[in-house]
Amino acid sequence: MYSLQSVIVHSGGVDSGHYVTFVRPPGAKDQEEWYRIDDSQVTTSSWRQVQREGFGEYGSSTAYGLIYCRETCNPDQAKRLSDEAARRIPESLRLKIKEEDDKLLAE
Repeated sequence: MYSLQSVIVHSGGVDSGHYVTFVRPPGAKDQEEWYRIDDSQVTTSSWRQVQREGFGEYGSSTAYGLIYCRETCNPDQAKRLSDEAARRIPESLRLKIKEEDDKLLAE
């Protein structure tokens, strides 16, 4: 079985806009427990807020990506899967990502 873990929300138009992400904390038992991540600000949120921002109640905002997590996956399995996925990223792409990250951090 899978549960919704994160919702990436885009607001704005095709050629410009802004993204926020809603994330359920690891181990959250309650569907109401969410965090809203907006650039460097992290605030507590609720499932109702996820629905409002992600599914059209705020005009041009819409869910852009939904991320599900297998509920039977324990933290060790998740780390192993993450490490395996990271090893599959080509070195050239890994270097490009690091270069862009460094540039953003320097700004």
